[in-house]
Amino acid sequence: MRELDLQACQPRPWRHSLTENDGSAGPIPDLVNRDFTADAPGRKMVGDITYIPTWEGWIFLATVIDCTSTQFANTLTGLRIRQSVGRTGICYDNAMAESFFATLKNERVHRTVYPTREHAYRDIARYIEVRYNTKRRHSGLGYRTPREVHDEYLNQQLAA
Repeated sequence: MRELDLQACQPRPWRHSLTENDGSAGPIPDLVNRDFTADAPGRKMVGDITYIPTWEGWIFLATVIDCTSTQFANTLTGLRIRQSVGRTGICYDNAMAESFFATLKNERVHRTVYPTREHAYRDIARYIEVRYNTKRRHSGLGYRTPREVHDEYLNQQLAA
């Protein structure tokens, strides 16, 4: 990086936020147990939500929503989907989603001023679809892009 005069993106100061669980949904096991590996797409999913400032007010960006409401839990049960949550306030239990949001904010959101919510929607969607999924290489994926890994999996399925 020094030879190319590149500088790392530095995150803004960390601010503590804690999501509270009111317990009304009952106990939900931690099925992921901080193991973010999977043998196929769609086997394990994590979710989180973050906020993005605009001049019109906040917008909220959700990855896959991890919800503990009774209605949502019943829907999951009806679809034979197992629900899982980590301990409240432990960022490592949701490290994959937290890492994505940190990357998004460091590489895009903190470097952009969004005058309107619509501008933020379009810019963030473009970043995810054009940059993050198709060009940004990930060490956890063997320095391949998410699109390359997904396409490779689909090609293996077609060949089998």
